[in-house]
Amino acid sequence: MKRIFIINNHFGSAAQYGIKTFLEQLLNSLRNTDFHITMVELCSSSPLLHAECQNGIEYLHIPMIPNFTKENNDIYCRNAAYILLTFIEPEDECTFHFNFLHHKLLAETLRKIYPQGKQILTIHYFEWLFDLKGDVSSFRRIIQSGGHDLLQEEAGIYEHYLWDKAFFQAMDYIVALCGETYHILCNVYQISTGKVRVIPNGMQDEYHPLSNEERHKMKADFGFADTDRLILFVGRVTQMKGIGILIESMKKIISEDSHVHLILAGRGEEGVFKKMTVGYWKNIHFIGQVDKGIVSQLYQIADLGVLPSFHEQCSCVAIEMMMFDLPFIATRCGRLNDIPLSDNLLEYMMEKPDSNILLDKIKNQLGKEEAKNEFRECYLQCFHIDNLKAYMQLY
Repeated sequence: MKRIFIINNHFGSAAQYGIKTFLEQLLNSLRNTDFHITMVELCSSSPLLHAECQNGIEYLHIPMIPNFTKENNDIYCRNAAYILLTFIEPEDECTFHFNFLHHKLLAETLRKIYPQGKQILTIHYFEWLFDLKGDVSSFRRIIQSGGHDLLQEEAGIYEHYLWDKAFFQAMDYIVALCGETYHILCNVYQISTGKVRVIPNGMQDEYHPLSNEERHKMKADFGFADTDRLILFVGRVTQMKGIGILIESMKKIISEDSHVHLILAGRGEEGVFKKMTVGYWKNIHFIGQVDKGIVSQLYQIADLGVLPSFHEQCSCVAIEMMMFDLPFIATRCGRLNDIPLSDNLLEYMMEKPDSNILLDKIKNQLGKEEAKNEFRECYLQCFHIDNLKAYMQLY
């Protein structure tokens, strides 16, 4: 039997990198196939080790140990490998699909005790992207130094590079979500092009168009008037996501038009940014992390989305906005750099996060209707869930 063990992790914030959404969509694409799918829930909140089946998918819960820290992650990962081994039958053909860079020791132990297993890693993030705010040139400089004459923070980045490179080299296949990541893997990490595949994220279509009456009612249910214009951010509320420059831009816009509102849906550094918005709380709304149904409704009533990130690979939020036909302003990076965009859609893109550029973009694009169908078409052509079926060829 072909068995696929998909490795998830509940300690920390998988949602920070879009991994939670990715795994949900991957499972949707793998249902009703001939594979036996096991979702391995590491650091599970369940108090007991157990397996359960839901909608044709097996979930294996491996509880988090007491006082779990990054320091004892090594012991936990090694023990988890031996636990997985007890669930494998002699006739099974197993593939282990990793999604987190700190699972290197889990992969190494599995390779040692179950060498016939295939190992795949999807790159959702690089740690150094957060430290360097997406500055690939600075990363190349650090790597080219060979670890010499570096500042303390840079030395830590170099050590992470060596750790990650060893992890990557041990994989049978590595999946990059965009062309930029592919080139970093091959040119900077020196991974063989033969083991790297580009498979962009894809999502199940959940869009149901609303009539004007339905939209107005939904908008009123959220407490907004018909004359209010809503700008929506969804994701981690951090500097890396460009929240600082977004707030600076929005304060200027709101000062000119009190009917404009910014909604920020997500967790992160809300306390820091709320201090920046004193005097604007009536129009800038931090609503925290809300469930998927609420987010879908916000996509339906918003006039414009904003994603001014310093770096993205293949943003699930951008895909959702396209799916719901919501025009959005974004930094053109990652997968958005790979796909052809019309001149009309290019008007919504920024080459880099900049508060003045963002201010002009929002003013120019707010309320425009002509690009709506183009965003939806871009989703259908480039980001449908069918993208994820390419994983079956690797398994």
